[in-house]
Amino acid sequence: MEETGAGSPAAPSDGPLPRRTTGARVLMVMGPLYMLLGWVTFVVFLLLLGAATDGLKPDELLTSGVRWGAIFSPLWLRDIAGVILAVHLVKYRSVGTRAKVTAIEALLNVILSIAFKMALLLRLGTREGSIRLVCLPVYLSMLVGAAAQAIKSAATPVDQRASSHLGLGFGVSHLLAITVACKLDGVASYKDSTWLTTLWPLWLGLGFLAMGVIILACCFTPFLVCFSAAERRGPTERVLGPVMVMVTIFAVLGFSCALVGCVHIALWLDGDPTAMHTAHAFDLLAAAATCALLIGVCLAIIVVVQDYDAQEGDLNNEPAVSLEEMMNRAVKPKQLIRQSSTLYKRHETLLGSAPASDAPGFDDGAGEVGGRRSALSAGDAQVDPRIIAAYELDDDEDKDRMSEADVCWICEGGPREAVFLECGHGGVCYSCAEKCWNSQRRHGCPMCRQPVTQIVRVAGKPRTGKDGELIVDVLS
Repeated sequence: MEETGAGSPAAPSDGPLPRRTTGARVLMVMGPLYMLLGWVTFVVFLLLLGAATDGLKPDELLTSGVRWGAIFSPLWLRDIAGVILAVHLVKYRSVGTRAKVTAIEALLNVILSIAFKMALLLRLGTREGSIRLVCLPVYLSMLVGAAAQAIKSAATPVDQRASSHLGLGFGVSHLLAITVACKLDGVASYKDSTWLTTLWPLWLGLGFLAMGVIILACCFTPFLVCFSAAERRGPTERVLGPVMVMVTIFAVLGFSCALVGCVHIALWLDGDPTAMHTAHAFDLLAAAATCALLIGVCLAIIVVVQDYDAQEGDLNNEPAVSLEEMMNRAVKPKQLIRQSSTLYKRHETLLGSAPASDAPGFDDGAGEVGGRRSALSAGDAQVDPRIIAAYELDDDEDKDRMSEADVCWICEGGPREAVFLECGHGGVCYSCAEKCWNSQRRHGCPMCRQPVTQIVRVAGKPRTGKDGELIVDVLS
């Protein structure tokens, strides 16, 4: 959930992160339960549809006495639950503008979905009327989605729009509704086209899904398996690899069932004798929907472990991070931006631009030591008192330290060549950094106590980037 007053600074806290409120936890439970109910009802709908149409020809659907109301009954249950959840989200006060708009969009889409099913049942009963008029709620949902995306885009800060995944406001189902309605109403070239041709949005969506499954199976999952198997990973990272293997298996099985089922339904609509029985085809689609349900369960496991890790974590209840952040943390950067003599941040990440570092930093120049004192004593993190004491120097010692700015501040002998990630603190030699790494356990970075995911060795002399920032190369 988004926080209200995003522009206001966060209040400092010396203790563990506050636990979520009861209302927030209820919403976290209701969302996955609604997703589970949605897929279960969709599976039941497909099974009922397959059983009711088995052995029938397409032109017999309206004359065979099929009880369409009973077939749609599982979807009504899902819509009722959707209205309840959406109304609860709209009334919930502790959400930001984007979350509120999303809740209103969901409520309107559920209402339009109910209107579409009612119009479709009326059309199936009377056997008269335009299918394009029946699909009017579907077209309106496109406008609702586009308007919601525009509002959320306006409510998103400019520097965050590139990574906010706002979407387009419409999907394959909307395009499919247009082509199917034109085919059934005999509009233009769709009148004489086959169903295999008419369903081109479906094949387009399956094509994109195929590319996603291939990337998931060949690149994404092996990467996360190796990432989760590495040393010093938290509970979320450790469970990520095995769960993503299960997600990949379900994705491959689900895509295969969906592809075969959709092709045979299209052949059945065209009257092709080689098409399998509709019961078998819809059973395959139900199996694909079941795989999608299991994928959702796997992702819910990651969220649950991530939430538990945030509340019971090893390092001062460090907040959970997104999957995108995990991916960025797993990759060793090629370059870092030097913000001060002892603070760095990533120059670029695997999936986006480098986030601004919020770790307590030091100022370069004549006020470096004074800046270190203020940064070490005024952050949210609990800093080892011995580190603060090490910087409580008199004026003469300050001048000596300033003349040795390239010396490790721990051993005062080695070069400043190591940086802790992801907090970005440095100014230490690689030998001292390895000692901190080996003894981190519940301590993390010796400056800010944030978890250390990796240590990198940087070049000593920075160069100036195109935006004026100081860029240093990562050597190892």
